[in-house]
Amino acid sequence: MLIMTGKIVMIESKEIVKSEIDRFMKVTLVLVKQMKGVKRNVCFESYGKVAKEILNFRNGERIRVYFTIDSVP
Repeated sequence: MLIMTGKIVMIESKEIVKSEIDRFMKVTLVLVKQMKGVKRNVCFESYGKVAKEILNFRNGERIRVYFTIDSVP
């Protein structure tokens, strides 16, 4: 598991993802993070329960994000 701390610059919830069994809300979260002296924007996408929890945060808040990186070949 990786950890990143940064300030929220954008939270966007516009998409509903449908599966054969259920529907999930998709939320995009963008943090600004200082990396090697340069400010970088980092984007995360979340679904379901975690997505709903992210909507409780506001732009400008500093948060810590715990995440994993996954890839599908």
